Amino acid sequence: MKNLNSCFEQGVSALIPVYINKVGDSTLLVNHKGKERIIHRKVKTVVKRLASYYSYDIVSLHKKYGELISQKYKIPLPLHPNLILVPFKVRKPMIKDDGSYGYINLKCINRYLKFNNHSKIILNSGYEIPLLQSYYTTHRNILNAAFIAQKFIQQFYGTQDIKNSFQNNNEDMSIPATRYDIAMLKYSMGRLIQLLETILKK
Repeated sequence: MKNLNSCFEQGVSALIPVYINKVGDSTLLVNHKGKERIIHRKVKTVVKRLASYYSYDIVSLHKKYGELISQKYKIPLPLHPNLILVPFKVRKPMIKDDGSYGYINLKCINRYLKFNNHSKIILNSGYEIPLLQSYYTTHRNILNAAFIAQKFIQQFYGTQDIKNSFQNNNEDMSIPATRYDIAMLKYSMGRLIQLLETILKK
């Protein structure tokens, strides 16, 4: 447990399932600098340990945020404002019980694009992760994660704290928006349009 904690403390950008010779199903942890570290545990186990590290229960998170986006499986997991784990299909498992999904930290995603009939994600560090899912699915995953992140951060800090943080923000407003910012904006606009359409139908 202590060894895993030391890995987590270096920052988590991605948790990718990999097969290691003579070991079996393991996890490739990519930190914020793009450096790799192999953990001889399945991704599912590592995610549970990571949730425990932040004092969260995986089952409760799945239930709460699954209901929020009306989804039962592959739910984004918010563990900290700077750690929102988003599930993406990254491989075809050799054995049925081995997972095909890895998790990528929403806050570490720089951009995503079409790649070989599927898509890939490029992290802030420049590290590239090819996916086995369409660009559309990747886009939808990120929108769902952005919505969950918004709700989680509101609960984590409180609405007034968020408002104060914006008022006291001295950062250069000319800095380009990130994929996360754009996803949040698109999701919010989509929800607003749905609300307006509902009102107009009445």
